[in-house]
Amino acid sequence: MTESPAPAASTTQTDQDQPEYLWSRTTPSADSATPPSARRYSAGALLVNSSATACHLLVIGGFDARKEALNDVHAWDVRARAWKQFTVRGQCAPSARYGAAACVDASGRVWLFGGAT
Repeated sequence: MTESPAPAASTTQTDQDQPEYLWSRTTPSADSATPPSARRYSAGALLVNSSATACHLLVIGGFDARKEALNDVHAWDVRARAWKQFTVRGQCAPSARYGAAACVDASGRVWLFGGAT
């Protein structure tokens, strides 16, 4: 598949030291897993490995169209243009939630804080 044309949205900075950011539309590759369901108030974080050869946008929880909280974790592989879903498990797996904040620390650990259930 090829990338779709960019929508007519762009941001131009007036300060010459600032880069110009342009929006573009992308489509998943043919071997991509099913994308996450439509949701609101999910947490997101960017996970980049130390050599910057892999870059994933994490989508964590949120609530669905029925306003039920979710506890799933999906990752968009920026370079491969593919979705992957992770299984949430373990003794400290987060409960279903929406409105949380997420970040990734220097060691690559994902931190999830707050939210409502």
